[in-house]
Amino acid sequence: MDFYEDLKTMTDEDIEKYLSYAISNLEKISKLNNNDNEVIGYDVSYNPTDYNILNTQPKEVFDVNSVNIYSGYVPKNTRVVYALSTDLKGNGIFSNEGRYYIVDDDSYIYEFCKYVREYSLNTEGDLFQCISLFLKEYLGGIMNRSRDQMFQMILKSNMLYCEPINEHKLSSFKHEGNAMCSEYAIMANNILSVFGFDSYVIMGDIKQDGGVGGHAFNFVSYLGENFERVNILLDFFNDINICDFSFKKIGSTPFCIELDDFDNKFINDFINNEKHLVADEYCIMSIGNTLFEVSFNRKRDYFVKSETIIDFTSSNYQKLKKTIKL
Repeated sequence: MDFYEDLKTMTDEDIEKYLSYAISNLEKISKLNNNDNEVIGYDVSYNPTDYNILNTQPKEVFDVNSVNIYSGYVPKNTRVVYALSTDLKGNGIFSNEGRYYIVDDDSYIYEFCKYVREYSLNTEGDLFQCISLFLKEYLGGIMNRSRDQMFQMILKSNMLYCEPINEHKLSSFKHEGNAMCSEYAIMANNILSVFGFDSYVIMGDIKQDGGVGGHAFNFVSYLGENFERVNILLDFFNDINICDFSFKKIGSTPFCIELDDFDNKFINDFINNEKHLVADEYCIMSIGNTLFEVSFNRKRDYFVKSETIIDFTSSNYQKLKKTIKL
């Protein structure tokens, strides 16, 4: 929270100079920590690939590599591949045109720094809630519209494929109301990194209310008030309600799970689907100046599953849709 305290006395010009310096250093560190990896999500080509041409003996089942965790600040020019696309023509084509975007912008961090100065924050939890509020305003809220209104699937000539789009950019989501979990996780991650937190983007999965789907969230680590290490999972997109005594919603804040361990073994076990993070659904009830949690008899299960494509042909399309995130 030291940077937050400094912000109160910094001019806009001071903030710009500091962010330029800080982001430059954070990008260098994160490139080293992530082995210069420029992909988050599915590590596949931009261009359509006919696997029957590339493989002389095509297999019915093959794996898709995924970059499930990104440590630290996500630099510009990182490619985020948030879902797979298929071209159902004969043998089948494996493509990600239309299902990716490039991290091209960091101006939102400067805007957040000016935004957060208007608030009186006392704890890290206050900062997390402020980041959540800012992202909803900046990205246009969470609406019942698909992100694919910008990066859409088009049906032509009985062939499903992704129409080439000129601008696959993170900056395209500003004020559009189309942003989804990966955009929230990446932008929150970068803000937290600038504010001195150890933050990670996780491209995983969630089981909630009987359904399972791909989901992006964050692991965050920091020193607490008594210099103890605090490790948590934060979900900025799939947040929780703050309610009054009658359970009327009066606000929201990120969903949080405390993590007992946070070493390399924990991370490897989680990424290799050997560990799930399960917690009760809950809300925060506000009565006067007192806040307390109210748990519900429902669970959230955060995990990472392996991705396998089964027989990329139109005859198996229904089976395919159940296997990958379409």
